[in-house]
Amino acid sequence: DSNPCMNGGVCRESGDSFVCDCPQLWTGDNCETYDVTDGICNSEPCMNGGTCVLVDSANFYCNCWAAYSGELCEHWVDLCQGQDCWGEGYCEARDDGFDCVCPDDFAGTTCNLASVCDSNPCMNGGVCRESGDSFVCDCPQLWTGDNCETYDVTDGICNSEPCMNGGTCVLVDSANFYCNCWAAYSGELCEHWVDLCQGQDCWGEGYCEARDDGFDCVCPDDFAGTTCNLGWLLICFDNVLFNGLTCRQDL
Repeated sequence: DSNPCMNGGVCRESGDSFVCDCPQLWTGDNCETYDVTDGICNSEPCMNGGTCVLVDSANFYCNCWAAYSGELCEHWVDLCQGQDCWGEGYCEARDDGFDCVCPDDFAGTTCNLASVCDSNPCMNGGVCRESGDSFVCDCPQLWTGDNCETYDVTDGICNSEPCMNGGTCVLVDSANFYCNCWAAYSGELCEHWVDLCQGQDCWGEGYCEARDDGFDCVCPDDFAGTTCNLGWLLICFDNVLFNGLTCRQDL
């Protein structure tokens, strides 16, 4: 008599208690819980990718893609009908719209724009590609920016440090470089060692020690000069200078 069953449920006596026979989509001891996991949408009535939306326990509607219509999205709609793509391209239909495929010298959603690449917006050898109603520049190595306008020395062939033995890589352009080598090295990549002491006998008095940037002659005590070509006797005029001054070896 107290109608314990909610939402249209039907009460049945069961011993000293009761049981509720619940309508579709309602569950629980008293039919108090709305269960969207079990209902008419479970049968997937909407066709062609349409989405089923429950209105109540007995009713639904379908959300259809733009290219379909009808109660169950069962009818195909030609979205290209009446779309001539400005008389320049051709139309390709999609479920959610259409695309105009334009020739090289036209662009835009309906091929209504002259190609944005006609003005050659890409600099320094960049290649222009249409992208929707705009463009994208494919830039050559070392050039960046929307129009390939920026020279980027942080990314290039010198980053691989091709010069050996302490040589310095110098960029000529995006694809070429040369190596500044120390005096003791030669070759395109400074790969060859050059014996700077070869043919240098240090005046027959000392011995030669090679460096990356040159050589040194190590002279005995009584010789001096870059190649040990100066004797102290010659420099100091027999160790006596004018006015009685004494020569001091101070090189």
